[in-house]
Amino acid sequence: MRACVPTALCLLISYGIIHLYLLHQLGSNKHDTVKSDISQTKNAIDHHVAEWFQDAKFGIFIHWGIYSVVAWADLNHDPRSEWYWYKVRVPESDEGRTANHHLLHYKNLTYEDFAKGFSTTSWNPDTWASMIKSSGAKFAVITAKHHDGFCLWPSKTSWNWNSVTVGPHMDILSRFARSMRDVHLFFGFSYSLMEWFHPLYVRDGETQSNAAINGSFVDRKVIPEIMDLLERYRPDILWADGDWERSHAYWNRDALLSHLRSRDVVTNDRWGIPREDPQSKFERGICDEEMLKFPWNFWMPISHSWGYNQLEPLRNFKIFSEISMTLARVVSCNGHVSLGISPDGNGWISHIQLERLSQLGNWFSTNGQAIFETRPWRIQRDPEDTNIVFTRNKMGSIIYAIFQEWPRDEHLHLSIDLTPREETDQIVTMLLYEVQCKFRLDADGMTIRLPSFVMLTGDATLGPWVLKFVGFR
Repeated sequence: MRACVPTALCLLISYGIIHLYLLHQLGSNKHDTVKSDISQTKNAIDHHVAEWFQDAKFGIFIHWGIYSVVAWADLNHDPRSEWYWYKVRVPESDEGRTANHHLLHYKNLTYEDFAKGFSTTSWNPDTWASMIKSSGAKFAVITAKHHDGFCLWPSKTSWNWNSVTVGPHMDILSRFARSMRDVHLFFGFSYSLMEWFHPLYVRDGETQSNAAINGSFVDRKVIPEIMDLLERYRPDILWADGDWERSHAYWNRDALLSHLRSRDVVTNDRWGIPREDPQSKFERGICDEEMLKFPWNFWMPISHSWGYNQLEPLRNFKIFSEISMTLARVVSCNGHVSLGISPDGNGWISHIQLERLSQLGNWFSTNGQAIFETRPWRIQRDPEDTNIVFTRNKMGSIIYAIFQEWPRDEHLHLSIDLTPREETDQIVTMLLYEVQCKFRLDADGMTIRLPSFVMLTGDATLGPWVLKFVGFR
């Protein structure tokens, strides 16, 4: 199948009535007021993160949209099902695999046709909220708009390409926000700045040198939609996405970030290239060496795809111990984890995903104090065994050690300097059983005698394990 590079005119025709109407509507200057509002709050970028988010540590990130209907990606090449439309329209992006699959199974159907199959027949937002709350998560984020431009709310600048006018005929974000608030969860949205085939976005890229300054797409589409989300739903979080093709000046980053922070909205650093100083980068992979100065976030899909992929085998889903130990390592370095969950096109969430959330909730019920409302300790990992990580409570009066492997001789050695506090007794407790453990301090660190009944009962596979240290610094 030969690939071609669509022109802005071809894209405009492809979008048809959806964006012809959009271009007509955006001919007015209504967006100027919005642009003025954010420009008035333009200040130097800071790294302030709300206290509640610093305490939260763990949340759920839901990808749900039209891509959840077709729910297909080649597992051996690019498993991201949420990129289905792009891979159909730009076949060279995955060597024609997705385009050929689409032609074979759907013939003349377009991606837009899948919107009719996007429904909420298996979706109960209150059930989602209860599920997320039971998992121990403190916040939940859903994709308000992905790179395909389809909105889960009645965006005035996305006529006939949103969940109210096509598909479920419902303001999904409104229902989502209300249900999360009802169970006292913080909530937010992921918003893609780019739209792959939006004619204004394409035109900006064709007419401006490297799209260095903000163009009509940002003024007429991005800014009004972001302001609409903020005013309509008042979210606690707004993750930006899809920034990497244009500069931060194009996206009007500084003004938008300043405005979000003036509202105490937690956000990330996907607001154009180049992104912020790597030493203060909000998003990153797992930090393997030392604590970072600023709070940061680690996005982690539960499987290989962010969106639902009907081909995904069970072996692709992360096991509980991998999720929990990843969380512990991230938190030890001043980070947070957003775990990706992927419903299908009707809002159904697979049993394997529900099982992982239930396992996390059970683990947090006894060990959560080592994760939530903690701060990094002076040491993040044991120098001799990097699978042992440390956190502390906010007051610094309690230290936690989190480890996965139960030692065969039932003695855990820590190669760190744990100095006793003179004003209080020294106590080491295993949280799961609330059992005090004997310990010995020496020049090489501390050796802890773990409960012997754990091996006898077969519970040694129930980790990660948490030890609580009181009376040490």
